[in-house]
Amino acid sequence: MTNSSKPSAMQTFQNFMANPPAAPSQTASEVTTSQTTLTDYIYEFNSSDRSYDNSQYATSGVFAKTTTPWLNNLLTVPASWRPNTVDKNYSATRGQQVDSENNYIQANVPGQQYSGSVEQQIQQRFSKGLFDNSIFPQDQLNILTENWINDDLEFARQRLGAANPDVMAKYAGTNSDLTDLVNNSAGAINKTKLISTLTTANSKGKLFVCDYSSALDGIAKNNYVQTNFKPDYMPDGFFFSVPIAFFVAEASAAKEVLTPVAIQIDSINNAYIFTPQDSANAWLLAKLWTASA
Repeated sequence: MTNSSKPSAMQTFQNFMANPPAAPSQTASEVTTSQTTLTDYIYEFNSSDRSYDNSQYATSGVFAKTTTPWLNNLLTVPASWRPNTVDKNYSATRGQQVDSENNYIQANVPGQQYSGSVEQQIQQRFSKGLFDNSIFPQDQLNILTENWINDDLEFARQRLGAANPDVMAKYAGTNSDLTDLVNNSAGAINKTKLISTLTTANSKGKLFVCDYSSALDGIAKNNYVQTNFKPDYMPDGFFFSVPIAFFVAEASAAKEVLTPVAIQIDSINNAYIFTPQDSANAWLLAKLWTASA
């Protein structure tokens, strides 16, 4: 059975741009004149737009947090700047490419055999049967997967890109705070070693942290995660993570590099803390959860 879903704000916007109402819109020349007001933005949605109820969420209320800026008047976007026939044709072509890629995967991934170490099998699962080797040579796929699947340095590097630098910070707590964090958690491979790693780095001023709780714990605690209108492919009981990840700045080849040393996926409930000493698969999944936060 297919769930009926409510269009997202982005879908509504795209539908409007592709199929605007029969109302006058400005031309490109009009919006470039000094007499014409350019498209501006709104920074707060109406209360009715921010309201939610039990038909979609586990609770009801009015969202009172910061919202993204949005176009104030879509009709001020010139018609010549909106998607045209060529854009729509490209979109249709891309849809055909996606279908073709999916058909290739469905025909080649089932029945694949994976061998070697856990790390090698993980790498194979992200490459074997997923790409047409006549287009993507296997040596290129090996380089692609080697550079990110099991590379802790690449995971750390990605935390310094896009919006992540707004989350990464030098740890400001005490060694006692770190000890309590580990001891109050649901566990770790070696709590004593983990406490030593964290406190030693902190004492040297080399401990850094990506703590997503300031941005995400309110979403989790207030049940803002949509459940009833989730996609069909998303199973019931899916989990919303609020991770915290610790990194140590280590000397390497006359420079310092960040290395991940601990990840707690559910920082709200003092969950298990993953470290590189866990199995390769568990450590990889912990990094993927954090990267998806």
